[in-house]
Amino acid sequence: MFCKKCGSEMEDNAEVCASCGAPVTAAKKGFSVDMLKFEQGRSSIIALISGVVMFIMIFLPYVTVQVFGMSESQSLINGGDGFFFILIAIAGIVTGLMGKEKPMIIVGSIACVLALYEMFSFSDAIKDIAAWGLEDMVKRGIGFYLMILSAIGLLAAPFVQKYLKK
Repeated sequence: MFCKKCGSEMEDNAEVCASCGAPVTAAKKGFSVDMLKFEQGRSSIIALISGVVMFIMIFLPYVTVQVFGMSESQSLINGGDGFFFILIAIAGIVTGLMGKEKPMIIVGSIACVLALYEMFSFSDAIKDIAAWGLEDMVKRGIGFYLMILSAIGLLAAPFVQKYLKK
């Protein structure tokens, strides 16, 4: 059984929810759409902002290559991984609106893992370019830094929200 008020799992014979104290009459078996309701005051502004920033950064220059005075920028939407960041950004916005800690932690963790993957991929590419002595031609763009910032924001949001509740 799941508590209708907070969404916590309860034993079938429980009289009240161990998490929030709601009576059994407020509990239903299975998943409830009420668990997804967006409660006023529960939303996490940090998760919302981080999700929006992540969505925007997908379209901004991630890397810029400059050769003989000409420069070319590449964004994540053109690089192939932008689709995954779009999904994470949407999930970050939705979980931020819901204000539920566990989903925000999951989304933030996935965002950080994906950002770390992108950072290591970028570092590997720079190492290959450095072998030719051309590493000064490749620069990180604003999208790279916003990716890191928004991933950290999504991961930190539930913890900040919990700290501010106290």
